[in-house]
Formats: sequence, C-alpha cells, structure tokens
Amino acid sequence: MADTVFFFVVAGLASLSFTFKDYALGRSDALLSRAALLCTASADFFMLIFRSDTVGLLFFILVQLIYHVRYLPRRAIPFYMLIELAVCSLAFLVLKALVPLDTALAAVYGICFLFSVSASIRFRTRWPMPNQLMIPAGMVLFFLCDVNVGLYNIFSYRPAFRVLFWIFYLPSQALLSVSARRFAGAGRMIIGNGRRNRAR
Repeated sequence: MADTVFFFVVAGLASLSFTFKDYALGRSDALLSRAALLCTASADFFMLIFRSDTVGLLFFILVQLIYHVRYLPRRAIPFYMLIELAVCSLAFLVLKALVPLDTALAAVYGICFLFSVSASIRFRTRWPMPNQLMIPAGMVLFFLCDVNVGLYNIFSYRPAFRVLFWIFYLPSQALLSVSARRFAGAGRMIIGNGRRNRAR
C-alpha cells in the first residue's frame, strides 16, 4: 500500500512540469525535462506496482540518458553521448557474463547517473537563477537516494535506508519537476554557438 501511495506522489510531482508555459531556457529543455520525469514515473510504476526491476532499471537508464542530453551544451551532445554509450555498452558486455542481468543493468544505470549528475553541476550556469541551483541540487538528492537504495539491498533491507530513500527521492523529484520553469524576475538565457545572451 505504501509503495502505491509513493508512486502516485511521484506521478503527481512529474505532472507539475506540465503546469507552466514559461520556460527558463527554452521549449526543448522543458520537453527533455518532462520526458525524463515521465520515464521516472514509468520506472517507479514497474518497480513499485508490477515488481519488475528489470523494466524499471531500463526506464531509469533512459531517465539518466535524457537528463545527460538536457544538461549538455548542444554542440557537446554528440561527443559526450558517444563516450557514455561506449562506456555503458562495454560495461554491460563484460558484466552480463559475470553477474545477474539486473546487477549488470544497475551498474550501467550507475554509470549513466555519474555522467548526468556531473553534467548538471558542470554546466549549471546555462540556466538562470534559481534554476541553476535547483537542477544540481535535484540531481544530487536523486543520486543520494540511489545510494541508499544500494545500501538497503546490501545490508539486508535495513528500514533506515528505505526511509532515507524517500527522504532524498521526493525532494529531488519536486526540484527537477519545476527546474525548467522560468521564475518571476529571472532572466531567460538562450544558448547558441557557445555564447550566452540574456533575452530581454
């Protein structure tokens, strides 16, 4: 019952991204944000409701790939994504022969997460305030949530780690769900050809 409630809370937070029309960086950024949030809700649906960790992990991998694309400057996307896909493919090919499928997928997810969270910090100034604080904060909380998921599984399902999981997860999704929104008084930043200009 608790997992079902948490899923609807996550789905509700994802729906927040559809409640505004003014975008901090632009429409494409908002679309990527919404796609990642919908994939997050889908992952939770399969994990919490259907108890399918494999499908859930595949959706979570897609979540981090989308977030990585979102945080990268446009010109840098092909280079960084090629590196990420190469590293993930190699890791999966090596691990699938050594460990269960879900463990291999979890490792790939962890690699994808490191790429996306590092990009959210490195390129945060592409967004105006307060978005440039909300995005890395949301991603770091998301990462801490997954650290606790790992600890929960390693240390025989200790309840404390499950509590911390939700303490980090729900605020992370709340921040990310509104991170593409343009707030009152904030400038709109447009990225093009490596230059940043504040729209008037």
